[in-house]
Amino acid sequence: MTSPFDGLAKGYVQNIPFVKQNRKTIANLVGLVTNGLLLLVGLPLSGAWQVGVAIAIQGLFTVAAWLVPNAITAQQAQELDEYVGRHRQAD
Repeated sequence: MTSPFDGLAKGYVQNIPFVKQNRKTIANLVGLVTNGLLLLVGLPLSGAWQVGVAIAIQGLFTVAAWLVPNAITAQQAQELDEYVGRHRQAD
């Protein structure tokens, strides 16, 4: 018996934009690039305070990435669809 819910999670994951699917990675990369630029530009000019600012920026981006909710992955969607399918067949 076919249901309109078959493959629902897989279809949902396929329609998630790339940025939304990978937002934690993007947030961490932005923090890394920001720190790299700060250290490359700032350290030769004056020194020690840039290291403190870089550590603070990395901490800020780490906390920000931690607060961003996870997106469902393709593997999780497949497992969810299989789980729902098994239990629907049992009925």
